[in-house]
Amino acid sequence: MRSTSSALLAAAIAGAIGFSQPLAAAPVMPTFSLSPSSILPGQAATLDLQLLLSDPGFSNAEFLSGSVEFDFGDGTATKTVSITSGDTSKDFDLLHTYIDLGSYSVSYSAVGIFLSDFSTEFARAGCSRAAIAQIANRRVRHHKQIFCRRHPTVSFVFRVPKPWEVHGSDVLTVEALATPLPAALPLFASGVAFLGWLARRRRNKAPTDLSSA
Repeated sequence: MRSTSSALLAAAIAGAIGFSQPLAAAPVMPTFSLSPSSILPGQAATLDLQLLLSDPGFSNAEFLSGSVEFDFGDGTATKTVSITSGDTSKDFDLLHTYIDLGSYSVSYSAVGIFLSDFSTEFARAGCSRAAIAQIANRRVRHHKQIFCRRHPTVSFVFRVPKPWEVHGSDVLTVEALATPLPAALPLFASGVAFLGWLARRRRNKAPTDLSSA
């Protein structure tokens, strides 16, 4: 009966530790990027988000559940994707097309729960001096003393849920298409310059011919 009570108490403590802590960003490391970071109107950019459970202080950690909301920054509807259970890393890739010129702040907000092992131990019930002293049978009392010296505590390991939350953003630029220089323009400019030089040469030559006559 006492061992059952100890197990229930341990579970309650583990649950309290898992759910009473505030949202923490430290265990989940995000990497967010836009590719390419500059596009033309009507082109699409790839949003890439990687989430990694990288804190070695959490034993056997893995994602349990959650969601990621992407805001494309151009006034269109946000996109929400679910985080499935299992693994220590998650990768999300989204394509989005931008129409208007401008600079856009593309952001994400991810929230969820991950599981990790939580171990604790309690003093074994019935091993206190007072409890052993109450055993009337001397042989049983002696065996109890030996057992309690060898196993003074009871250990428990639980899978404890822990909440997390991360946010981030990056900037995308939609630029106008630069007007290309016509291939014949340099040749045309050279021709105009040559005609101008030829006209000046004729004007300079005419007075010289009159004076010679």
